[in-house]
Amino acid sequence: MLGNCTGPSPDMARNRSQLALLNSAAAGIVEIVGSRDESSSAREGSGTEPAGWDIVGLTINLREKSAKGFSREAAQDLVQLVKSLRQNRADFARGVSLNGMCGVVAKAIVEVFRGRLGDEAQESDLAELKRQVETWFSNAAVSRRHLVPCTIFPSSARAFEFGPIRFFHQSELDPKDYGLAAVEGGVEAYFGPLLSLMGDHAASWLAEVSVEGCERERSTEIAGLAVDVALGGLKLVVPAAYGRNMARITARTLPAYRGSFAVTDTGVEPGLKKLQPGLGLSAEAFETFIAAASAQIAAMGRIIETYLSGRGSLPRLRQGWCNGVYWFHEGMSEPLDTVAMVKLETAIENMFLAESTAKARWRVLEGLKVMFGISESDPINPSSDVTFKKLVTDMAQIRSWVLHGIRPTLPGRDLGLDRRLVEGIARAFLIGYPQLVEIYERESNPAEDKVEALLKWAENRDGAAGESGTDAA
Repeated sequence: MLGNCTGPSPDMARNRSQLALLNSAAAGIVEIVGSRDESSSAREGSGTEPAGWDIVGLTINLREKSAKGFSREAAQDLVQLVKSLRQNRADFARGVSLNGMCGVVAKAIVEVFRGRLGDEAQESDLAELKRQVETWFSNAAVSRRHLVPCTIFPSSARAFEFGPIRFFHQSELDPKDYGLAAVEGGVEAYFGPLLSLMGDHAASWLAEVSVEGCERERSTEIAGLAVDVALGGLKLVVPAAYGRNMARITARTLPAYRGSFAVTDTGVEPGLKKLQPGLGLSAEAFETFIAAASAQIAAMGRIIETYLSGRGSLPRLRQGWCNGVYWFHEGMSEPLDTVAMVKLETAIENMFLAESTAKARWRVLEGLKVMFGISESDPINPSSDVTFKKLVTDMAQIRSWVLHGIRPTLPGRDLGLDRRLVEGIARAFLIGYPQLVEIYERESNPAEDKVEALLKWAENRDGAAGESGTDAA
């Protein structure tokens, strides 16, 4: 009787491929014994000394006065092995970066083949490698509560939330809230370095955010980016004059002050300019802005929750908004008008998952129609002969000109388009979109995770225009 002629299963084929890659990586392990001078020696799994000591992923053992790493060729196979181990593993893809996991796998391979340089990899070696990686991930991917320092405005005000992210003034910081025992020195004893950093940047607000299922570096990265998205949402509801420079201080924030000095024929021009956000904004006014946009903030917070958790329905539509509001946050903070225009237009394209310039233009015009009842032939204001169609075309063209060097990035030539107008268009779309998606999900059955389906539904829905409760620029 003939055996199964259907061929190996995908899992069996993948295991064989992983075993071959493991064998190639292990064969390229290089061990350096002693110091790196004429008396030192190197051993490679294949039996050949790497030319020029071209070794990567070096792990040093001080007790044995040795180090192990991989030849460049073996390192390439190691990366391919890691990619294979990450295939169809959403927890790995979210919880640890490719580079981070390469480091873990490299150390595990060295451990598996300790004292066995040159041996051929067996199925048991692959199984042991996978066991070590799984054990490492289960121990590293724990829940973490992050405190992210931000510069929002100088005053103290009531804490507020963007979904899973809570913003509060540093005066509310209490070790007991984090299960920390009372010690001499109190807040300074636990949070001294953090508070010192905040003082250096004239920052007085903190964002608290919890991240689950990620190792430390990826957890910190996701927490910071989620705060960026929330700050972008905050900039949607706070006037630009106050909110433009709001940022987390562990990102690309501006300095609190900028000093200058110039000499002219008639004398000197010293200067000091404050760059802190929210200057002149009272706590009462700030709280009013937050309260007035409570419905929009709640909808934005629910989208941020899907990003933080990695779970939720309509992931493409919701991820598109997160990407878009991140670019909006960047564009609002950008000092150069040319670069700001690129970022702001990119924010709109990301929200609409544009894919191409032609699709972007159509989707923006369709979005204006279904969200705000604006026709492409309508003027941008009563006294202007510029239509929204021309505005949308100009926005995409300027972005292309700047990115491809047709127009200079550095100041010296007018772009012919007011930056504030592009900010207004992006703001209107981004603040209205989260509620529109929620209504779409609730009323459309099934709700397709596609922008075209969303826009078509909105166009056919009675009273959809203006539902988001915002006005276009």
